[in-house]
Parts: sequence; C-alpha cells; structure tokens
Amino acid sequence: IKSIKSADVACFYSMAKATYLQTKQKRNYPIDYTLDQLAEVLEPGLFFRVNRKFIINFDFIKAIHTWSGSRLKIETACDYEDEDVVVSRDRVKEFKEWLDR
Repeated sequence: IKSIKSADVACFYSMAKATYLQTKQKRNYPIDYTLDQLAEVLEPGLFFRVNRKFIINFDFIKAIHTWSGSRLKIETACDYEDEDVVVSRDRVKEFKEWLDR
C-alpha cells in the first residue's frame, strides 16, 4: 500500500479493465477505483475527466491543440503509451469553462 498526494498525480487512466494513476515522476500504480468513482471524489478545480479513459490534473497540462471534429488534444506530463489524450466532443465546452476557472 502506498499513499500518494493528489497534487503529485499527473493523471488517472484506464487500461485493460484496470485503473491506474501516474505520478509526476512517471511511475504508474494500479488503484482500486474506477474513473467514475474517482470523478466523484477528486477536487473538481484540480482534476477533469477529459474522456472515458483519462482524468487529468490541471497542473500537468503542457499544451492544448485543436483537433479533428471540434475536439482538443492535450499534451500532459502523463506519459501513456503514445496514445493521444483528446477531450471528447461532449466535454469540450465544459473543459474550456474548467480552464477559465
């Protein structure tokens, strides 16, 4: 069992029916919560669920780019097997409002 401060978490992600967190040191740890459960308990000013696979920490966003289909691609400190972190279409408006907090 390892305790990690939420400020040290770059992102949470889902892979192969499991949920993980990645620290700012790029260490990955499996956790016993789903992304749905995490979205309910994480500080909404710090974390945002961008799609069905990722919850990102505001402090670890490096850049945001426009992407196909009115979506946004996010560069984060979260290093996840070369998969793009893209804000889903239905969350883009809410994500932009979250950025302007």
